[in-house]
Amino acid sequence: IFSATDSDGKWGVYRSQNGMLEKLVNADTTPPSPLSGEPPNAPFGYFSDTDYRNGNLVFQSGSGIFMRKTDGSLVTIVNINTPIPNDPSGGTRVFMWDVNIASGDVIFKWGSDWGLGIFRWNESAGLSNIVDRAIGAAGIGEVVTDAEGNLAFELGDAIYLDTIADLDPYQRIVGNGDQLAIEDFPVNATR
Repeated sequence: IFSATDSDGKWGVYRSQNGMLEKLVNADTTPPSPLSGEPPNAPFGYFSDTDYRNGNLVFQSGSGIFMRKTDGSLVTIVNINTPIPNDPSGGTRVFMWDVNIASGDVIFKWGSDWGLGIFRWNESAGLSNIVDRAIGAAGIGEVVTDAEGNLAFELGDAIYLDTIADLDPYQRIVGNGDQLAIEDFPVNATR
């Protein structure tokens, strides 16, 4: 899966499989209907932060984060008109990064000038936050996920883990200044 421009200079997302090239979405694709009560989605322009898993494509394009399902239908995850939960600024300017598909969830960084948080969306449960936006203002680094929906992320000077099976908040794994245990190995041992 990759994004590129065609000979007319229009951005798109393509899949190459077994020597066959397939267009998944491009600037001519009609955006999906917006979330209830919101203004229409802007036309697609460029595509960034794509992820593809089990036939589903999730991507960020100018006005929001969208999913192309295996049947080819498009769904709006969030857009520039979606209110960001607990954002005192009203979420008028929005940033979206690190879009991931994990199990049936879409996980992404999302925020405004007030701060950045990590959010989880799923079609049946809707939108929820993983990392509180007040904490997120300290600086969230890369977010990585696995197929089950677990994620690890950098926050400030440490790495945290959030396991989907554990309802407790995320836990700190390691950070700057932590002393790491070193196993004793014989001199001639290999690792």
